[in-house]
Amino acid sequence: MAMRSLNVRQERFCEFIASGMSGTDAWLAAGYQVDREHARVQASDSQTKPNIAARIAELRKPQTEKALLTKDRKRALLMEFAENPQIKTPDRLRAIELDAKLAGHFAPDVVTVDDGPTLLDEISDRANRVASILNRRAMPPVASNDHATVNDAGHTNANANLAGNANGLSAWNPAVCARYEIAPRV
Repeated sequence: MAMRSLNVRQERFCEFIASGMSGTDAWLAAGYQVDREHARVQASDSQTKPNIAARIAELRKPQTEKALLTKDRKRALLMEFAENPQIKTPDRLRAIELDAKLAGHFAPDVVTVDDGPTLLDEISDRANRVASILNRRAMPPVASNDHATVNDAGHTNANANLAGNANGLSAWNPAVCARYEIAPRV
């Protein structure tokens, strides 16, 4: 989509903004007959429009280029400093160093340290081993006809019916002990 051309007031507004005038003052100086509050709002809104923002940037470009040193100009200045015998030697050496950095002669310092596993890694490994052991020892869900009971002596009987006695006081059934990985009572 092509940018719309600016009218005379918009062009003057852009010129005033590029010269450093505030938005409100530029809006009023461009010839808009409104109060200051309305001028402030309209100036702010206008600066966000693509065609006006592009024109302001275009007008500011020569000023920006003059204000900023290009890489080549910086290197030329550093070369002048480095070759000037009236400048102190440490300053000349610093100019040479900065020029070398601008030219990309220095690779960034990269330090890699491999000190083996960290304490956090060791703790994580131990936690995983403990979780694995606990998962292997965990009891599977009890089926609906299985009932874990505790007898008078405080021993758990995983399924009293399988042991042959409904009151849970009999010896443990080896099949139940094997199922739940419990050591049978002697």
